[in-house]
Amino acid sequence: MGPTGRIESIAGAQTRLRMGIAVDSIGFGIQIVWLLLLAAVVDSVFVDGDDLAAVIRPLTAMAVLPIATAGLAIGSQWLLASAGNMVTTDLRSSLAHDIAAKGPTEVERLRVGSLATNITITTRAIGDYVARFQPVRMIAVIGPTLVVLAVAFIDLWTVAIVTFASAMLVLLLALIGRRTRDLTDLRQAELTWLGAFYLDMLSGLPTLRAHGRQTDATAAISEVSRRHAATTMEVLKSAFQTSLVMEWASTAATALVAVQVSFRLIQGHTSYGNSLAVLLLTPLFFRPLRQLAAEYHVGQAAGSAASELTELLEPTGPAASDETPETESDPIRVKPAHTSAGTTTTTASAIAPIEFQGVSFSHGQELVLDRLSFTVEPGQTSMLVGPSGAGKSTVLALLMKFSEPANGRILTGTQNLADLDARTWRSRVAYVPQRPHLFMGTVGENIALAEPGASPEEIEAAIHSIGAESTLLSLPEGLHTEVGERGHRLSTGERQLVAMARAAMTSSELLVFDEFTAHLSPINEQRALIALERLCAGRTTLLVAHRMSTIAIADTQIEIPTLSPVVSGA
Repeated sequence: MGPTGRIESIAGAQTRLRMGIAVDSIGFGIQIVWLLLLAAVVDSVFVDGDDLAAVIRPLTAMAVLPIATAGLAIGSQWLLASAGNMVTTDLRSSLAHDIAAKGPTEVERLRVGSLATNITITTRAIGDYVARFQPVRMIAVIGPTLVVLAVAFIDLWTVAIVTFASAMLVLLLALIGRRTRDLTDLRQAELTWLGAFYLDMLSGLPTLRAHGRQTDATAAISEVSRRHAATTMEVLKSAFQTSLVMEWASTAATALVAVQVSFRLIQGHTSYGNSLAVLLLTPLFFRPLRQLAAEYHVGQAAGSAASELTELLEPTGPAASDETPETESDPIRVKPAHTSAGTTTTTASAIAPIEFQGVSFSHGQELVLDRLSFTVEPGQTSMLVGPSGAGKSTVLALLMKFSEPANGRILTGTQNLADLDARTWRSRVAYVPQRPHLFMGTVGENIALAEPGASPEEIEAAIHSIGAESTLLSLPEGLHTEVGERGHRLSTGERQLVAMARAAMTSSELLVFDEFTAHLSPINEQRALIALERLCAGRTTLLVAHRMSTIAIADTQIEIPTLSPVVSGA
């Protein structure tokens, strides 16, 4: 539904909009009366020689009318602002209702970030259309019409000049408006995509950090932000150009009126009072047109916003926010300069022993790990065991350098982990969390997250290496299957296999799994365990799991003692 349709659907907003425009029109009419009174007073005093007593009534009226005009302006602003707020509020409520009424499949295609952008910024643009652009557009018709009616009784030549000039200005505004609309559409698409991408990146930041891609995501945001800023400036530039042309044209038309009135006054074909009235009213004729030019981009933005909302809530077809403006910039689709195409999946060399020496860690004032010591031997699959809340996930966070120990140290061979660069270290580790994050994109792009230059053949090889070809390659579009936001178009088991194939793509020396079978069905768990056994062959592996089926494949178990008080969710 477009902006106009939304206004008509809300009786209260429509009434206040009409009242606001009516009040504005009355105020504009009062300004015409005030200027006519000014011309009459000047003509009476300076031409006819009347004293002030003869013009006391018009002077009194001239003193009172500005107060009335100010009051009408305040009332009009309140009416229009409340109408815009009503439309914005109703539109946001309607969006929430429409989304709630959708089926699961339709909801899954709506990116939360783009939806948040539309519910806030886009709906506000339509509210501004009601509060700002619609009144100005109506006054641009009503105001000049009132001036023409007043001038028609004084000087028909002036009516002809301003009518022709206004027609040319409206035509010019329409021509400039085409470019403004295109730029506004592009700006809206960039803004919506940026909101969706930002949320997607923040949600998947641990995954990006684990695979050393956070810098690429930051670069993508910087690039799209730069393009968005440039597009915004182009929109404002068009608005400034429109306003400038309007100023020049109205000034030229006013000068033309002044010239013809002056000649006719010298020739005695018109009076001084009429000439002055015409010269005072001509700038007032063009003022609503200049205001329309200044607010024209608001109307264009509302049109783009309405189109964005319509596409967002279409029951079929791809979501508009899934499309990146001009170039794709999702983190999983950005190829960093340091990565070259053609990387291959190779068998990892054994990492040095991982040794925790007296490691302590606290969440705030709560102690989670207290002088923990253990060793993960090279080439073995070690299992962290202990009750919920003992700190197993914290151990993995320390190992991934997402956190740093308060005391003690973590060694890899003879090197202190604290002395290693986080990105370099993580490039040696493949991390599969309990709920792996998948980004908007395809199955193949998500698998190649850590190796963005990988070919389809290399991605398929990684899938085959974990025995997941019957699941992932049999998807409707194979590697090109869109996963949806956070992978919602895939089942839990399919998402887990994508994450494991992602790990298989790397030549990481250390594999880290955090409760990776916790939410899988028995069938999917069996598939994941088969994939795990293939993946762990020849690599050092550290697991966190509770299910006996997972514990059974471990070579050794590492007990994590429970401390008191227990930190929930550690």
